[in-house]
Order: sequence, then structure tokens, then C-alpha cells
Amino acid sequence: MTSDTSSDLPPAPGGLGQAGTDLWEALRAEGWELSAGERAVLADACALRDEVEAVRAALTASGPVVTGSAGQPAAHPLFGVLDRQRAQFARLVGQLGVTLDGEAQDGPLSVSQAGRAGARARWGVR
Repeated sequence: MTSDTSSDLPPAPGGLGQAGTDLWEALRAEGWELSAGERAVLADACALRDEVEAVRAALTASGPVVTGSAGQPAAHPLFGVLDRQRAQFARLVGQLGVTLDGEAQDGPLSVSQAGRAGARARWGVR
């Protein structure tokens, strides 16, 4: 994957909500070039982004506290769902090597990312 001014990334696939479409289009606007496999990961990340927003909306609508089984106040169980979704989203975005602002990740590169970086350095491709 590279980030330059031209992108081979097609428009966002249908069926995505606003948050997922915004994420896809942000990477497209920044010129990211993704393999077919990376596009599938991005599509999953975009769909998960929409799910995160849906859970946030449900929490906003119902409030952060529910009544527990013994009548006590308890944290809404959707907080656990939200945490798991956020962690999965972070893993998917990490596989692509981008952060939400579209810059390269700071952590270790995957084997394919390291190979691409080496090839770009070897052949002078930016």
C-alpha cells in the first residue's frame, strides 16, 4: 500500500453507513493503493466503524446506566460490546498500516508491509 496523490481505491462499496463511507473516502482521497485483500480488510473495518457508531447511538439513547438483576445501578452491557468492537477495529486498521488520520503506523510492520517498503526503497519508488 502506498500513499501518493493518485489512488487505485474505487469509491466506497454500497451498504456502508456514513462513518464507514467517510473512512473509505478519506483513505481514497489520500491516495492509498490497496491490494484486493487489503480492500477486503478495509471494507470490514468500514462496516465495523458503522457498527461502533450504531452502538454509540444506542448508548446515547438508553443512557450509560441500567438496572442490574438485584435492582442496583449497573453499567450498560453495550459498553463491553463497544470495547470489543473498538479493539477489532484497531486490529483491522493496524493490518492496513494506517491510523485514523491516514498516516503510517508507528508499530512493527507486517511481513508484506516490510517487503513493500524494501522494494520501494530498492527501486526508488515513493
